[in-house]
Amino acid sequence: MANKVQILGRTVGLVPRLLASLLLLFTASTPLLGELDAPWIDLPQGDLTAIGEWDAQILSDLNPLFSAYHAVAKTDPDRGQERIQWLEYIAATLERAAATVDDSHGRYFLSQLCTIALHKADYLRALMAVGPVCLDVEQVSGWKTLPICNRRRFDPSIGQFFGTYELELQDPCHRSLENFYDLWLGNGGDGSRPLDFFFWLEGMNLPNWIPHWRILTAQELANCLVHTDGEGLLRFDDGQLLDGGEGGDDERIFIIDRDGRLLVAKASPTVHHVSLSGGRSVLASGNLCAVAGKIRQISLESGHYLPTRDNGRQLVLLLRRLGVHLIGAEEFCCYDHIGLAVHRTLADEFPDLFPSAIGQNKTFDQFGPAINEHKKHQFEGKGNGHGRHHHHAQGHEHIGHDNVHRDEGQKEEYANLERCGQFAHGKGWNKDQEVRATQLRHVRRRPQSGRSF
Repeated sequence: MANKVQILGRTVGLVPRLLASLLLLFTASTPLLGELDAPWIDLPQGDLTAIGEWDAQILSDLNPLFSAYHAVAKTDPDRGQERIQWLEYIAATLERAAATVDDSHGRYFLSQLCTIALHKADYLRALMAVGPVCLDVEQVSGWKTLPICNRRRFDPSIGQFFGTYELELQDPCHRSLENFYDLWLGNGGDGSRPLDFFFWLEGMNLPNWIPHWRILTAQELANCLVHTDGEGLLRFDDGQLLDGGEGGDDERIFIIDRDGRLLVAKASPTVHHVSLSGGRSVLASGNLCAVAGKIRQISLESGHYLPTRDNGRQLVLLLRRLGVHLIGAEEFCCYDHIGLAVHRTLADEFPDLFPSAIGQNKTFDQFGPAINEHKKHQFEGKGNGHGRHHHHAQGHEHIGHDNVHRDEGQKEEYANLERCGQFAHGKGWNKDQEVRATQLRHVRRRPQSGRSF
């Protein structure tokens, strides 16, 4: 019985050590391997010998170094350089220690701690350089530029504010820190001192994953560059046609930069329009779908730039200047001042730019039978309303037309028009009512949070 108690005691005693080991390993290895997405995470605190028995002496010798580093006031910007020096010293010590360890697990763990220390030091150096950001609003001769939108707004679909994009530009990791920023301001933070905010974050227990974007490298941008060939088809520099596959539903994000270059990429959680622009102003921004080098659909969707209908007109002119062949039948989506979108063709939206295409090509005959049938279903309202629009604001019911999503207020307004007997033929409508009814027939909500690229 005594032996059983002793065994049980030893087993129970291993539990906290095992949990501590798993926690330290997870913290050390997850984000910094691979894409190194979280350089803001810090060295673990606590007794390092809790990770195991492979070399308790080495771990015990490291404990005083880690404790001395964590004793430095993390939220004081004036102590940032001191922390950097500690991190560099600890990284060098860990590297030497890893070289003396025979156990593969031990070498792996020490090397990951070294990686964390080095990347944390780089992150702190970047923080020390944080200062005011001058949003790029300088105009390009003959064209209107779109700067990063820095207007704070509330998104009810996610229950939080967004739009402080200047803060994302200042952040070395370009994170979405709106909730933390609100908390800091609520605790007396001074919005004119961004460095204080970022060092205040050093005292917070930040998760390893925070929504963020990254700026593409020069090589990545070169791979995104699109030009037209002699037939007006869009191709990448390697000659590959811009193609969204059968049906053309593979949507891409695009910008036309200040130099007039068209850059196209697949969006991802870390690749947004600003990844292509580097945070600078652009001449145009949005999403597009293409089939065999021909644009089928253009949507002015960009949470960071919020392009308008006027920018859509400029986009058409810019694309023509680049040699893109547009016939007017391409689907076009833009948003009004209250965030509603109307799906039309380019010819319907800009009749003066496509005088010979008004009312024609509604089924996209130029794109072949498969695309023709796909578009026929959309224009006749037979589609299912899903597909590429999955990333827009949720909770808006699908009513009677492809891509139509109305919230409760819009549905009530829509029903009132119908009850008044005005919906079917527009009798008795004034100009404003007519415009509103047209909007309500073809609306969906603008993605508000800016997280939909």
